[in-house]
Amino acid sequence: MAISMKGKTNYKTTMNNIPKYREKMLIQTYLDLHDEFIRDKELENLSDRTIKDHIYIFKIFSKWLLASDWSYENQYVQKALFIDYKDYMINEKIMHHVQ
Repeated sequence: MAISMKGKTNYKTTMNNIPKYREKMLIQTYLDLHDEFIRDKELENLSDRTIKDHIYIFKIFSKWLLASDWSYENQYVQKALFIDYKDYMINEKIMHHVQ
C-alpha cells in the first residue's frame, strides 16, 4: 500500500547529508545517530505512528545489542551484526510469541 505525500512538504534533512561511510563505523556512533534520524523523520512529516514504530523497533534492537556479544566497546557495524539480529528476531523473539 502506498502512502500519499500530497499536501506535505518533503524537507531535506541532515541525515541526507551524512557522508557515505566507506570506512568502519563504531556501533556506538550508529546508535548515536538514531536520535538525529528520529528528529529528521519528524521534520519530514512522518506520522506519529511511524515515528513511534521506529522508536519501538530501535528499542528492541538496542536491548538485544546490549545483551549480545556485539555490546563490547569499539566494535564496528558490519553485515554480521544485522544477520545475528535477524536470526534473533526470527528464531528467538518471534518464536517466544508463538509459543
